[in-house]
Formats: sequence, C-alpha cells, structure tokens
Amino acid sequence: MEDLACGREETAANAIESLARQGNVQAQAMLGYLLERGQGLARDEGVARQWYELSAAAGEPSASYNLAVMLLEGRGGAADFRRAAELCHVAAEAGVVEAQVLLARLLSLGRGVRPDAAAARMWLERAAQKGSAEAELGLGILHDKGYGVPRDAAAAVEHYRRAAEGGSVAAQFNLALALELGRGVERDAEQARRWYHEAAERGFPQAQHNLAVMLLEAPGAERDSERAYVYASLAANGGIEHATRLRDRIARELRLGELARARGSLEQWKPRSS
Repeated sequence: MEDLACGREETAANAIESLARQGNVQAQAMLGYLLERGQGLARDEGVARQWYELSAAAGEPSASYNLAVMLLEGRGGAADFRRAAELCHVAAEAGVVEAQVLLARLLSLGRGVRPDAAAARMWLERAAQKGSAEAELGLGILHDKGYGVPRDAAAAVEHYRRAAEGGSVAAQFNLALALELGRGVERDAEQARRWYHEAAERGFPQAQHNLAVMLLEAPGAERDSERAYVYASLAANGGIEHATRLRDRIARELRLGELARARGSLEQWKPRSS
C-alpha cells in the first residue's frame, strides 16, 4: 500500500487487483474501494460491488460495511435496505465503528430493520467508547429528542460538546445553538459564536446564517456588518432562504467601500476541511 501513500495509484491498484484475483480477501475489499472511488482504476460501482460481495462473503468486515452503504444508496445495482442492515450488523459486531454508527441510524429510522431505540443507543455507546464523534452526536440527538432515553438537554449538550471537539460539524452547530439559547447549559454568547464560527468555516449553511445574525446584533465594537454580509451570503448560497433577505438587508446598510470589501472576502472564502 506504500504506492497508494506515495501517489503511485495505478501501480498500487494493479498490484491489489492481482492479489484480489488470487483470492486475498483484504485485497478484494481494497479493490472494491478503489473501483468505487475511481482511485488508480476507472470508476465502476457495479464491479466494485461485486468485489465487495466476494470479500464480505469471506468474512471481511470492511467489505460488509462498504457493501451495506452501496446497498442503502442503490449504487452499483438495486437498493436493498434489509440486506444492507444485515451486512451492517455483521460489520458492527466485528468492531467497525462506522458500521456501528450507521446501524444505530438504521435502528432509529426503522430502515431495513425493525425500529429499536434501545439497540440504537447501545451501538452508539459502543462507537462512542472508541472515540467516534458521530456516535457522540447521535447520543446527543437521542437525549435531545427523548428517543429511547428520558429527554435530557444537559446530557445532550455534553454529548454535543464531545462530538464538536471531535470535529463533527453538525454537533458544532447543535452545541452553538444550545449555548445561544441556554438550552441544557448556561447561555454563553461568546462560546455560541465560537462554535457557530467553527461550523460556518466548515461550510454549514445554518451556522453561517446564525453567525451572521450574531455578528450583526453584537453590541458596540463587536458588531461586524461586513463579516455578517459574507456569512449571510454563504448561507444564502447554501439554500437558507431567509439568509437571502438578511444578506440583502445588510447590503443596503453597508457603505459602498464596505460592501466592496465584503464581496472581495466572499470571493476569496473557501471552506475549511477540518
């Protein structure tokens, strides 16, 4: 796999394909992965699914998980929620953290499996113990909504905080909202603004809108109409309908030079990856 790490994708892909054809189960899973993404080989989701099938049948957990995702999304062939849930369960039992989180979601939604809030929570707790930010987010949502557990806003905030610190952009937004509203935690506008900013810089449209509002309504010198214009514009571009009205209102209030600077910043803005 050194060739993949060094960027020699085609060479590595050919070596992996050779091993896969010789029956190497891990290579079969990796070949499916490369074909699914078009990495070192022409993208072919149908063939990728075939290699995942072979590897999963031989007991490779990563292939079971990846095949489950393809079956859920109907990529490379027909969708099959029930079989996807079965494969996801196999991978989850084998310790694939992503599969544990996905299985919890399927159990919550009743997709391909009978709804089971207690089982969903159990799988999220297992994944959270391994450091999964997405599992912490899921646990936060369960406590926030009272799904399978007593409704507990304070517990939700603690899970959101761990998930936010682990890099979950949705959790960053949820934590910011709780801090802004004082829901399950003492109100803290400064910390709310901090977490909205984290999520906004990652490209989360609702966070961009809420940050724009906070920047616009901040007292005294903290008020920043130019940055508010940038984030309102980003939120509008991201499909937040009321952000369009906010952007237009800010534009009318800005002086020509301020508006020009704000538009320049908007043109240069790029989402942060993490």
